[in-house]
Amino acid sequence: MFKFSQRSLKKAAPILLSFLIPILIMTSYFAYRNMFPFGNSSLLTVDLGQQYVDFFKYYRENLGNWHQMIYSFSNGYGNSMLGTWSYYLMSPLNIVLLFFKASNLNIAILIITLLKYGLSGASFAYLIKKDKNIILSNAYVPIFSSVYALNGWMIANQLNIMWLDGMIFLPIIILGVNKIVEKNNCKTYIIALSLMIIINYYIGYMICIFSLLYFIYYFAIKLGNIQNKLKTVANFIISSIVSGMLSAWILIPTIFEIASSKGSYTINNIKWKFEYFPFDMLGKLFNGTFDFSQMPSGTPNIFVGCVVCIMFIAYFFSKNINLKNKVLTLTLTLILILSMCFEPLDLVWHAMQFPIWYPYRFSFIFCFWMIYIALISWSKTPSNLPVKLFYKISIIILVVLVYIGVNIKKFKYLSLEKYTISLLLVGITIIILIKLNKNSNLFKMLFILITLSDISANVFNSLNSISYVSNTDYTQYNKTVNENVSEIKNYNKGFYRIAKTFFRTKDDPLELNYYGGSTFNSMMSPSEQQFANNIGIPNTSGSVEYSNGTVVTDAILGYRYIIDNPYNNLKMAQKISKRYDLGLYKSEFLYKLQNLYNPYAVSLIFNANKQIISNKNQNNNPILYQNQMLNSIYGNNINIFKKIPFSKVKFNNIKNTDNDISNAILTKKNLLKNGNLRLYYTLPKNSINYLNFSQNMNQKSCEVKINNQNVIIPNNLQNNLVVSVPNTHKGYIDIDIKKSNNLFLQDFNLYSVNINKFKKVMSTIKSNEAHNLIINDDQIKANIKVKNNNLLATTIPYDKNWCLKVDGQSVKTIKWNDNFIAAKVAKGKHTIDFSYQNNKLLLSLIISMISLIITLIYYCIIKKRLK
Repeated sequence: MFKFSQRSLKKAAPILLSFLIPILIMTSYFAYRNMFPFGNSSLLTVDLGQQYVDFFKYYRENLGNWHQMIYSFSNGYGNSMLGTWSYYLMSPLNIVLLFFKASNLNIAILIITLLKYGLSGASFAYLIKKDKNIILSNAYVPIFSSVYALNGWMIANQLNIMWLDGMIFLPIIILGVNKIVEKNNCKTYIIALSLMIIINYYIGYMICIFSLLYFIYYFAIKLGNIQNKLKTVANFIISSIVSGMLSAWILIPTIFEIASSKGSYTINNIKWKFEYFPFDMLGKLFNGTFDFSQMPSGTPNIFVGCVVCIMFIAYFFSKNINLKNKVLTLTLTLILILSMCFEPLDLVWHAMQFPIWYPYRFSFIFCFWMIYIALISWSKTPSNLPVKLFYKISIIILVVLVYIGVNIKKFKYLSLEKYTISLLLVGITIIILIKLNKNSNLFKMLFILITLSDISANVFNSLNSISYVSNTDYTQYNKTVNENVSEIKNYNKGFYRIAKTFFRTKDDPLELNYYGGSTFNSMMSPSEQQFANNIGIPNTSGSVEYSNGTVVTDAILGYRYIIDNPYNNLKMAQKISKRYDLGLYKSEFLYKLQNLYNPYAVSLIFNANKQIISNKNQNNNPILYQNQMLNSIYGNNINIFKKIPFSKVKFNNIKNTDNDISNAILTKKNLLKNGNLRLYYTLPKNSINYLNFSQNMNQKSCEVKINNQNVIIPNNLQNNLVVSVPNTHKGYIDIDIKKSNNLFLQDFNLYSVNINKFKKVMSTIKSNEAHNLIINDDQIKANIKVKNNNLLATTIPYDKNWCLKVDGQSVKTIKWNDNFIAAKVAKGKHTIDFSYQNNKLLLSLIISMISLIITLIYYCIIKKRLK
């Protein structure tokens, strides 16, 4: 028994070390950077800190709560959560989150990240041990596996934690392809590919493309040894289809959800061009060639270390590898290289959508490919690198070194120090390979030392250029806001939305468990973004932030409470322009933050005039849009907003314009200096006022001040923006044009709210709202009295999966304002019943269950009898 255990341990040791070495290296780095619990820093940076951590908190709080898992009003104004689960939250390792308190979420994320590094190494080690094409001493298995686990893509995308599972499953899927070609054994491929698609369909899609390419490649290599070629091809195709059907329960509903969200941004006009000079990607083979500038745009992250680069080149000059294999390997290599620089191929890998940040997301496949081919080359190379082979490799490496060295200023991420480190590492590695026998203990010791130093230096040099969030600031923000939200919920247990005059991330509502209207999610629908455009709220193609609403949008969208931060005591709170209109609301109570009660907020369900259906609001001006939206609900034309003309204009280094200043094009006189415009105004007394910004007026183009107070404008303003104006009777607005030579002030106007008219309109609308609301996210019940010429209206985002029953009878839902659900309901008192039913999910579950049963019957019964 003891001998068996000892033998098993020896056999498992390379895989165990392949798991532990990447974890040890990364733990050392995290400790060095004072990551919590080693210090007060955290892994939270960029999207991991601004988006994914919020989803992890949501996962921790709602796993098992099927209502919240299917649909949540914390996701924007209300949205399906299935796409969010399938893209961000399906990794089995996320279960670690459940073992930590919310205050220690950063430790859980750190552990998950380390586990994904370790499992990537272990997975690759398993491939090495099982692959017949690779002959490798146990001493080298953990080293090459660690190179794989710590490649350039993995380090650069560490923060995109939901993608890292692809690194774990890719080696197993490729091993599965090998088994299909060699033995017609499909089990490994089916299981691994099915799990990959379920865990992350996006990375799974990329691996599917590579699996097809690799199958063709390996099938062609083994063609002479395959007895039943048609059976092998059929097995691969059937296995791929079975994998898709086993994962259909989540894949099919997700595809339909994508079609109505991010799928609408698919590129149709393809440009047949290179995105950059292909040789420029060679810079990423050097040590430490990643920094923050490479996140939004840059060349592929393909660092794999000196040893891999040398052995990869050696493959194509080795006498022990036949020409056919070299040609096939070169062909697949060129396809992958072209994919990383030729726009049409790049788009195919990214499902016909240009990535927003993090370009060339499939480059982990090229890293795998280089390491895999390098290992085959290593297996075919004698104990010492032949001199002739050395010369050929050296010439190619020298050409690369000269090209990068001559153009080093072009590569902003590559310093002279990093270049020198790579130069020394390459030189030392080549000398070791030539002078020492790779089976000697001295070679092993030096090889392990230089290779681990290479990948460790890359970790330190790459990640040192990235800044991280303080753990204390993160936890303090969450603790304070969460306690405040809890107090509001204890005070008022009904359904309502909460707005804030500050935010840490746009997914605060999901993380802090309240209904807010803000979201940052790749699955956000275009209609939600368009609605944000229409009402003048900051947004992008994947995010909306409701923090600068007006009294009109607060009321219609049901913002019963607005949380203010009068003490500015939250370090993580992002600044926005101050809301001076909050004086209209009542200060209900103070609990660390200021809680304001909005008596004009309308229920989620209410009566509206039937003209909301026929009315097509085409106003690009958000103020006029809001006025028209309110009128369509109210049923009468009443101007809540009044335009306030500017009383006086002063120009400084700007050409005077005779046109209406609110639509003027401001042009500098002296292009080398800033231009300044000052607009004076007089407001009605005791009024609420707003300024409508043009989308041209972003941070890059200008700076705006009202009464010498900075107006905070988003970096990339994609739509007109509405900003609250101080309640002073007289004031002025300064506009400073920055680098640009001119500025278009499209619809740049001041508006004042007629408070009496606003109160009258809201009083009428609120008298027609639903009551006795019972809401459980995907289920809503209420009572309502519908009057003549009225419709049932809601501020629930339109979704075909919402089913409405009125007094037990199904009623068809329609869309109003191009975004929300409405329905034609007869006059009288009614019981309303909404339920969210994703029929695609039910159908997909049936497909997956049938596929699973058939697959199990085949392998457990039929195949056994055929043997």
